[in-house]
Amino acid sequence: MKPKRAIDLAKEYRERVFKSLPTDSEPWPLTGVKQFPCERALYFSLKPDETPNQLFRIVFNQRKEMMRVHGEIVAAGTMWSLIVTPDGEGFCSFRIASYPLTGRGETEEQKIPMIERSVALYEDFAARNGRKTAMIQEKKYLVCSDGRRFLLSECACVPMMNDEIVKNFRIPSHKDTIP
Repeated sequence: MKPKRAIDLAKEYRERVFKSLPTDSEPWPLTGVKQFPCERALYFSLKPDETPNQLFRIVFNQRKEMMRVHGEIVAAGTMWSLIVTPDGEGFCSFRIASYPLTGRGETEEQKIPMIERSVALYEDFAARNGRKTAMIQEKKYLVCSDGRRFLLSECACVPMMNDEIVKNFRIPSHKDTIP
């Protein structure tokens, strides 16, 4: 039996996720399609045979290091969505957000530069570690840091990762994929 391609594995996971959602609810939105002023969704590429859970731990540990070095400028993040491009590359979202505290008199305008600096720090971290980053633009494109653009409709997208996906999904190494 031939090994399955990464995009086929992602589609199978997506179908399982959709089947597990209650039928009367709307599908969970893909992270980054709807953008709020104090949040950004940055997608990090998965390395071959790496799970989203492993990637999250790597990014979260980097976040702790950036907090130690840069203090308040690094916003918190969570990982929700998985996108597998038609060429088999996987990207996991990392939501970077920091909201104003009205009790402190903070405003959204004050938080936006912190969010932008945080995104730049994460992009620099990714580049230094051989990872690509991507963002969703115009609600329909995944735009990668290397300039590639993919229509989201051509990608396998899992809006809400469950434990099975986070712990087990892997982009096969090149030797395991079918051309």
